Amino acid sequence: MHPAPTQDEELHWLAMRMTPGLGTRKAAQLIEVFRTPQAIFRASKSELESVGLSPAVAQSVASGCAFEEAVDQQNKLNASGAVLIPLTDPRYPPRLKEIYDPPPMLFSRGRVELLSTLMIGVVGTRRPTSYGTAATQRLARDLAVAGLTITSGMAVASIRRPTRLPWRLPGTRSRCLGAAWMSFIRSKTVSWRNR
Repeated sequence: MHPAPTQDEELHWLAMRMTPGLGTRKAAQLIEVFRTPQAIFRASKSELESVGLSPAVAQSVASGCAFEEAVDQQNKLNASGAVLIPLTDPRYPPRLKEIYDPPPMLFSRGRVELLSTLMIGVVGTRRPTSYGTAATQRLARDLAVAGLTITSGMAVASIRRPTRLPWRLPGTRSRCLGAAWMSFIRSKTVSWRNR
């Protein structure tokens, strides 16, 4: 089992994510070059510019202006019982790393091991019809009973309801994975968020 990031490592990952103007692709490029967020924040403005950051973003990183907000985010993370899974963590979903611009980190709560299971995405509308909601619920339940992890964007209307069903089915090893914090996530599920 890989140890969770230390509080200091977690704070640096969060500060990197909270830095104004530092998007997903640039953050991944910085990690590729500097290897850790701590090294990124130790780099000089000119070093940061030499790897492709604009002067304004390089100044934001070098100044450490995002640490105050990162502390607030870290407190919220700890209070929610969630864990941070950075891109460099072995628990990070291997297939997600293969996309063009994978999120630098995931916030996870519940069964983190589900991140490495076979998943299928369920995408819906925010204003579903009654038929659409019922059909999605049946489909999500059947797929979870078959052993798949259901991945959802957690749209408030159509997706949140179907993901409630699988873990309520008696005698199943069902599971759900959601892309947002939701109050109904239980210990048999895992939730992640690209923030």
